Amino acid sequence: MTLVPAEGPAADGAERSARASLAQLTGDPRDDWPPHARRLYAYLAAIYGERDALPTFAAAWIAHQRSDGTRKTYAQNFKILEGYLRERGVHPLALTFLVADTFAGHLKTLPPLVWRGGRRVPEGQPRDAATRHNVLSANSSFLQVRAADPGAAQGGDGQQSLRRGAVPGHGPAVHPYREPDRSRVRHAGAHRPA
Repeated sequence: MTLVPAEGPAADGAERSARASLAQLTGDPRDDWPPHARRLYAYLAAIYGERDALPTFAAAWIAHQRSDGTRKTYAQNFKILEGYLRERGVHPLALTFLVADTFAGHLKTLPPLVWRGGRRVPEGQPRDAATRHNVLSANSSFLQVRAADPGAAQGGDGQQSLRRGAVPGHGPAVHPYREPDRSRVRHAGAHRPA
């Protein structure tokens, strides 16, 4: 993505406003993704295809993380979840709380992944509680962002959130941390028989 200064009068000959004259957006925002987001995109696109929404959505989620260390850890931990889901025939954008909860139980028996022959393979004792917590924390972030963008599960060409101008978790959908509407919740004791 490149910002190009806007020059000259507007197309209708009118003078440009300060806001309109600042810059024009050119190029694909994915060109500016950090390396871990680009690698995750390539990994997922090789499995699901570029027309699936998952590679773009997951890579945008990784790109949105603040530090390189977080991006690296979240991408690695997402691949663990993605592999688990793929083995069970569940698309990651169709992830539900119940499936995520089953994954949490699965982590208690899954050994850590180590490099052997250029591949990461499970080996050794199951992960300790702190490591399981880190894996679940990263994937919980994905689940929250996924829940905040209901259009992501619709599939398509992987550009739906981008066309709406939304960064996953920050688009027009309900934000995952916003307090829920409790006006329809019936509290205990709110209705007492006469």
